[in-house]
Amino acid sequence: MIADSLIYLKEYNEITAKNRNEKNFDTSDEFLSGLQKSDRLHPVISLCIYYGKEEKCFYGSYKKNAKVL
Repeated sequence: MIADSLIYLKEYNEITAKNRNEKNFDTSDEFLSGLQKSDRLHPVISLCIYYGKEEKCFYGSYKKNAKVL
């Protein structure tokens, strides 16, 4: 999770640095955030694969609507 947030932070910093150098803001909201309305952050996908030798049983619910605590 930390790696994902750091990737987003790096991309945000790159976009805001570019926008601040160009000084091309249409509204005060864009100026304060550093992002223009047309700027987009790319999605980050994390995949975790477990290939251990221990077999552990899952004792939780397999239903979609089950409560998660």
